[in-house]
Amino acid sequence: MKIFNIGLFTLIALATLQVSAQDNTATKAKPTNTTKNSPISIAAIDVDIFDRVTGKTVGEGEPSDPYGMLSDVFVKVKIKKIKVPETENAYLTVKLTATTPQTDDEARGITEATKQVVSTKAHLSYDTDITNVPFLVDFKCNPMTFTVEIVELKIKKSVTKEYGCAE
Repeated sequence: MKIFNIGLFTLIALATLQVSAQDNTATKAKPTNTTKNSPISIAAIDVDIFDRVTGKTVGEGEPSDPYGMLSDVFVKVKIKKIKVPETENAYLTVKLTATTPQTDDEARGITEATKQVVSTKAHLSYDTDITNVPFLVDFKCNPMTFTVEIVELKIKKSVTKEYGCAE
């Protein structure tokens, strides 16, 4: 099964997510790397808190449980395609790695570093330029780094978001 000729693909644009630790809001930055010959890029990585009690993302708000026990992190990866020939198989493996560092503070003591890896096969839409790929990972009360990789093309992008919980 041929997916893509990997040697032909390069990165066109990456968007970063800047996070303010004070108000926990996220804003998208402009793409940082552009190569005109690449047919696929990671256009954006959107990160929100998913509240299990309400069944909604609470993005800028607070989750129902101040300790994060009833929360997950909803990560939406936007993959942009410039052109994918209809004769090609447009499935890509998208992998999300969510990590937290080990921390040591007075309120919680030592918390261990964590790593969660989730992957899925994403089919690129022929009708639109953007395909959204959703992921759900465990919420951690520490800074979380989310690294997205399009495996076949070796395209990677990371964002970090600060999370705090009641102490």
